[in-house]
Amino acid sequence: MTSATEGRRESKRRETRDALIASATSLFAERGYQATTIAAIAAGAGVAPRTFFGYFPTKEAVLFWPFDVLAANLEEALSDGPDDALTTLRTWAHAHSAWFDTDFRDLRRLIETASQENHTVAITGLLFIQRLSVAVASRLRLDLGVGPDDAMPDMAAAAAVAALTVALPMGMACRSTDGPPDLSRNLLDDLDTAIGFARAGLEATRPVRA
Repeated sequence: MTSATEGRRESKRRETRDALIASATSLFAERGYQATTIAAIAAGAGVAPRTFFGYFPTKEAVLFWPFDVLAANLEEALSDGPDDALTTLRTWAHAHSAWFDTDFRDLRRLIETASQENHTVAITGLLFIQRLSVAVASRLRLDLGVGPDDAMPDMAAAAAVAALTVALPMGMACRSTDGPPDLSRNLLDDLDTAIGFARAGLEATRPVRA
């Protein structure tokens, strides 16, 4: 297979994925999450229903696709970046903060409504938070030079990442449809506070764990 052929196939895959996302977004807004079927999403994208599953394993996955991208970006930064885990988390949040005040607002309203209709949607949102926490904890273990039996990296990561739930409608800190007027600033302020607590906890236990 030539590189040109591979390039065309990859371009076609991106086009199909984008079409599925656009179809799902439009149908979710028009019909609601619960009433939208995978068959309808596929039809709106001009593909067969079985093609949908070549791009997304579930309907929840296409709803949460931006979060999958965000999580992958953080995982890559934690894997390759020069900074420690908590600094990397903060840098990642700042880099994406504008999204929370723009495109995310419509998605947030949709997720809130869908969560009320289908508990699997709420669980998917919480799994996103868990994914971030696991990634941060894994890097913290490397930063601290501790093994899997040390629970402190898990606790510190959970404390830091929990601040991000202010952005999610299923989060304990958020109950209004639109969230705070300046969602990104609230998110970053809460994250900085949480990271401060996490760092203090790590420092406080260092002599005990050394």
